[in-house]
This record gives sequence, C-alpha cells and structure tokens, in this order.
Amino acid sequence: MIFNSMGVMYIEKGDYTIAEKFLKIAEQHSSWLSVDQKQKLDNNLGVLYLYKGNHDESQKYFTNASKQSNYIPAQENLKRLEEIKQSGKK
Repeated sequence: MIFNSMGVMYIEKGDYTIAEKFLKIAEQHSSWLSVDQKQKLDNNLGVLYLYKGNHDESQKYFTNASKQSNYIPAQENLKRLEEIKQSGKK
C-alpha cells in the first residue's frame, strides 16, 4: 500500500500531479488489495479529484469507496462534495 501512502503524502503537500501518479499506480494493482485498502484508495482518489476540482471523478471514487461496506469517510466526503456543488465552488 506504499503507493497509496505516497499519494496521500503528495496530496498533503499540494502536489496533485505526483499524488495522482502514485495513486494511479496503486489503482493498477488494486486486485492485490483487501476491501479496506481498496476503500481507502478510492477515497484518496476522490479527495485528490475534489482538490483538483474534478467533481465527477471525485464522486465516482467516493461512491465506489462507500459501496463496499458503508465506508464512513467516503460517505462524509460525498456529503461535502454535494455541499460544494450546491454552493458552486470548485
């Protein structure tokens, strides 16, 4: 799960281009992940796309993360995304 962790680190640094590269590598190997790890990865991709202003991609990943077993962080992020969409912010 090192690629997911590296992606999160770069999100926190504000370097979304590098974060996306790491998270996409993790996604390519997601068949090796447990359900919990996949949910975290999908949620992190959702966060990345939320910060990049890509609400459609963000919603897709948050929805995937919350489907598996009601992953609370993704559900909260979906609510946050909906609030952002309603306010017209990026």
